[in-house]
Amino acid sequence: MTRQMEQINTVTGIQQVNDTLKSMATQFTSLQVLQGSSMVGHNVLVASNTLTRSAGVASGAVDLAGKADAVKVEILSPGGQVLDTFDLGALDAGRHSFNWDASTYQGTGDPSFRVTATLAGQAVASTSLAQDTVVSVGSENGAMTVQLQGRSAVPYDS
Repeated sequence: MTRQMEQINTVTGIQQVNDTLKSMATQFTSLQVLQGSSMVGHNVLVASNTLTRSAGVASGAVDLAGKADAVKVEILSPGGQVLDTFDLGALDAGRHSFNWDASTYQGTGDPSFRVTATLAGQAVASTSLAQDTVVSVGSENGAMTVQLQGRSAVPYDS
């Protein structure tokens, strides 16, 4: 009987620890969202090639894995037609931003972009990044999310 009472006490203790940990996780998420609220109104980069237009300008960036002697950006309609092309020239490895004058864009849907980077005719790996503005923060399934102006919410770590 004593062993059974010990087992009951152990189970009760484990349940109390679990409840405490759940409470701490909820408080941590709330604190993270509160701290994240300082991001509202600021621009962020997300891994995407879809551009968000703001005040007639669409901004993006490219992360180059290595040095490139020629970097070209093509702006595409939602249907894939090339709307504009511009050269960024020779760039070192790393992140490089660009702005596109979208004031004359009359299409429906958001334009996208394609980056072509080469070094001596060989392709250089790149990652497309789109700039967007944080409009709110929240939490979903215990994780912080960031709501962006021109797209759906993304996890904070994105």
